[in-house]
Amino acid sequence: MLPTPPANAQVLSEMQNDNANWSICSLCAAGTNTTGNYTMTPDQSQPSMSGSSLEMYADGPQWTNVLFMDTMLGTSSNSHFFMGLLGLP
Repeated sequence: MLPTPPANAQVLSEMQNDNANWSICSLCAAGTNTTGNYTMTPDQSQPSMSGSSLEMYADGPQWTNVLFMDTMLGTSSNSHFFMGLLGLP
């Protein structure tokens, strides 16, 4: 069961289409294992309900860390994020 977001939660629509503000890195994730084998591929039509999925890929040894970041101007005070994913058929 998914948690209920607070009443003042900000809804971000189609954030996968905001290509200019995304960045990725493995070293900055500060985990056990880093990798140079990671990508983000926008505008993927499958699987997608809107026709524009963002594919995030990371490969490496077990417990490899990659941080995918979408920088949102004016939201630096936010400290908790909930990402809901819809089930695929």
